[in-house]
Order: sequence, then structure tokens, then C-alpha cells
Amino acid sequence: MFENVVYFESNIERSLIPIILISFTFIFSLLVRINKARYGWYKRKIQPVLHLDLNIVIAVCFVSFFIEISNLSEMGDFREKVSSQEIYTVSGEISELRVEKLTSRTELFKVQGVDFKYNDYVTDSYFFSNRNYKDGVIKEGQFVTISYIIFDREKRIIKVEYKGESK
Repeated sequence: MFENVVYFESNIERSLIPIILISFTFIFSLLVRINKARYGWYKRKIQPVLHLDLNIVIAVCFVSFFIEISNLSEMGDFREKVSSQEIYTVSGEISELRVEKLTSRTELFKVQGVDFKYNDYVTDSYFFSNRNYKDGVIKEGQFVTISYIIFDREKRIIKVEYKGESK
């Protein structure tokens, strides 16, 4: 028995764990640096083992925190843009599949007359770009259902389903 199997589905989510870890490390390092007794203990016991100056750790955490905040803000803007787009769906067999390999891999194909093109290096990770091409899902004659949006004047695939055997 064959049924539709979801091969790829976009997930535009950002974890807060990096921000929490960076914040904890930054605050802890700052507290150790401010307290003279603990800083002296750090200089005698920890720094010779880790070979890390606490001031450098604090500076790296400070910069990393703002980079993560910027990424989080950018992710929110991106999610808002994507969620406001109309979603189109097309089902049919893949035809006219072309693969171009230079320094990266570009694939072009049609489904029911709708052209698709993506590149495994340039395409954002939120969209399908067949980075696991050895799985063999995108192949000539394969029946697929593709959901996509028009983003920056290009068709961006957000979901790929194919006919597969049920378990």
C-alpha cells in the first residue's frame, strides 16, 4: 500500500537555549571577576588549566549575546514574512529534472508545469534544497506533492511529500 510520506517540512523556530547559556556564562564570569577573592582563586586554580583569561571569556560572551539577540530578531522578521505569504500546492510527477554541479548543487524540475529551482548552498535552510539528494526522493517520474510560497520573487518549497510504502 502506498501513501503520502512527508519528506521535508519547513521549521522556522529558534531555540532560546544558546541565549540562556551565554547569559549564564556571562553573569557567572562577571560575578567571579567582580569578587576579588573568587577572581584570585580563578587565576590560581582555573586559568592555568583552561588557559583562558576571564576578561576574554566575558568579552566573547558579551559579543555572542548580542549576535544571538540579532539572529533571534532576524528570525522573527523572517518568520513573519514567510507566514504572511499565500501557500500554493501542486501534485504530480517530476519532469525535466536537471542537476547542475559546480561548487554547489542546483536542481531544476517541473511538477504539473510549475518550475522549481534551488541550490543546496544558497537556499536558506528553512526551505527545501534537496541537501540529502542521495535519498532519491527527487527523481524523474517521482509522484510528489509540493507546497511552496513566493518569497523574494522566487518559489520556495516549504513541504515535500511523495508516494511511499506504508509500514
